[in-house]
Amino acid sequence: MSPGAGERVIAEFGTGMVRTAVTGRSDGTVRWQRFPGPLRDGGFALPDAAFLAALARASGDDVRFAVPSVATPDEYRWEVSGSSSAAALLESGPGAATARLRRLAGGLGRQLRALHDQPPPPGPALPPPGYLVRLRDWLADGSGPGAAGDFHRRLREDLGPLRWGRLTELVHWVLHPGPGERRTVLHGWFSLGGVVAADDGARPAVCVLSGGDGALGRPEADVGCLLGELTEYGMAAERSGVGWPAVQTLRNQFLAHYGPGLDPEVLAAAVLARVAAHARDFAAYVGWDAQLDGYGPMLATLVDATAPV
Repeated sequence: MSPGAGERVIAEFGTGMVRTAVTGRSDGTVRWQRFPGPLRDGGFALPDAAFLAALARASGDDVRFAVPSVATPDEYRWEVSGSSSAAALLESGPGAATARLRRLAGGLGRQLRALHDQPPPPGPALPPPGYLVRLRDWLADGSGPGAAGDFHRRLREDLGPLRWGRLTELVHWVLHPGPGERRTVLHGWFSLGGVVAADDGARPAVCVLSGGDGALGRPEADVGCLLGELTEYGMAAERSGVGWPAVQTLRNQFLAHYGPGLDPEVLAAAVLARVAAHARDFAAYVGWDAQLDGYGPMLATLVDATAPV
């Protein structure tokens, strides 16, 4: 979409799954828009109204779950107060961004817990987490566009039959809680790329772009999604011989403010699942790249460190 009068394009980026445009507006707000990518199977799912209400109730003064002002199969749009995602701040390296990220990590943990502590919305049941469903299906048959099939064969060979079988079991365990096991309303794909840090002095300090991925399942699926992303950053840095203590600091801040009650074994499996899901989606929607070479050793290490089901 072309900018209107008094507007300026700040950033445009995307993959075969989703395209994003960030536009500064004349009133000082920042518009974030997402559009389906060319390899996506269909348009966006429409948000559930009761889920949007749950997001509003879980929002706080410093961290708000931003619901879309426009939500159609062809576009999601949010108006917020910042142009930088937490992922971009983290990738910018140490310095002032680290202190800023440390403050927002605590708020993210606190408000995610507020969402998880709500009863599931009434009406039709929310679906299971979409990223876990994509991963489960891909593990079974290598399905997906781009390099999904080639990467499936490569990763299966790298992991070997024992680790591949354990990965499949652990993903199923996270995705399908047993009778009597806790299920909560989930944000879905709780990722630093969707966490927008406000510009200096603006309130709330953090907006989480929300609405399209609402789900029902284990709380560890949301928590593990963010921790899996931090784990991936940390392990990639270690492979490059770079120390990155901010990653562990953010992890600790987030968990401390989220609070107790998580099952550590389920959480470890959810972290593993998130890393595997990102690898699968990268292959499918970005394509074959040297970055994929690192996922075999990374996932092997995580599988070996995760308790068997």
